[in-house]
Amino acid sequence: MRVVRNLAANSDIERPEEYGRSLAGLHKLLPYSGDILEHFSNAEVGQIGFSPQQVREEAVKAGLILADAGWRERIDRAEEHGYFSGQIEFLLDFCGVLAEAEHTPSTWDASLHTKLQAAFDEYLAKAQVCFVSSGLADVKSQLWKRSLLSIGDYLASSGSNSSFLTDPPRNWDSWKRFLGGTRGTRRYLKLLWDRIDTNAAIEPQLEQIIASAAGLEPWREAIIRYPEMISYCGQQEIRRSWNTDEIYLLRKRQMSGYHAELFTYALYWDIAYGAASYNLVPLGLEPYQDVYMTEVEPFVLFVFDRSQRQVNLCIQSSNGQFRIHTSSAGLAELPEVEAALCDLGFGKGDDILMRLVPRGEIHQLLQQVAYSLANLPTVS
Repeated sequence: MRVVRNLAANSDIERPEEYGRSLAGLHKLLPYSGDILEHFSNAEVGQIGFSPQQVREEAVKAGLILADAGWRERIDRAEEHGYFSGQIEFLLDFCGVLAEAEHTPSTWDASLHTKLQAAFDEYLAKAQVCFVSSGLADVKSQLWKRSLLSIGDYLASSGSNSSFLTDPPRNWDSWKRFLGGTRGTRRYLKLLWDRIDTNAAIEPQLEQIIASAAGLEPWREAIIRYPEMISYCGQQEIRRSWNTDEIYLLRKRQMSGYHAELFTYALYWDIAYGAASYNLVPLGLEPYQDVYMTEVEPFVLFVFDRSQRQVNLCIQSSNGQFRIHTSSAGLAELPEVEAALCDLGFGKGDDILMRLVPRGEIHQLLQQVAYSLANLPTVS
């Protein structure tokens, strides 16, 4: 029953034909029901209508249970975790069992079993800290996702969308599928777990891992900097455009819903959290301007009041740079403001005054703009 439960719980059985194949597979197993572990460990089970990966996992576990008495209780305890529901191949991978699987467990000496069991215990303890019965454990500030992203690009992809992963096991982007998926991306979870100690408070350790991350691609560095980057994504999905440098944070799943642009949203939080440090008076930071259409890019908005008129400065992402611009019409009666911006390298375009600036230089330029505007002649 344990084997059948594991196979059924971890196979996609939704359509009538899948149900039929699974029933046929059970009939194939019935003759071996009295010695199911021996059957799985000593024979090529083949196609029996269930997930081939789960079938392979059951074969490995059967070999372990028969080879050494120390495995049964460990495997049972891991399988009973409410989220894993019998799917624990990732633990067998992390602790080194799969690497030894080219030789059957019955040929291992006692010291190897002991070594692998100790490693299994360690990774199970970390798994129990990281996951609860409903999915990823709840820690403050998206720490699990941010720290994992600091290790590697673990995101699942579907078309142009990528996901930070969700809890419901049947979702295409669930943590359950991530744990049971290819060994390519889940290795990042092992690398993360290798850096934590379950005997100490977890959150400070995750914060330290994030703080020490270096050499990341700009988009990953921007996301791990602020939890708001992930929290914005209502369905945990982002859109990575194949032909541009822009990455969009999605409220839902489509660009037709509200969305933010990753680098300008990170810039917004840079300024919001560090306003005193950046000294941008008299520029006033407005709430981030996310949009729900593709014709207009999301932007950071600053306002500057002078002579009972308001100048809007917008910052958008543009091909790996920032584009900062304002309407020429808004400057028609403020020639001194236009002159100050032109002195800082702003050029005239179609009804706008604008400048492109590398992302790494945006804060310096904003401080120069603020300083110039703060030192304009006093209006009588």
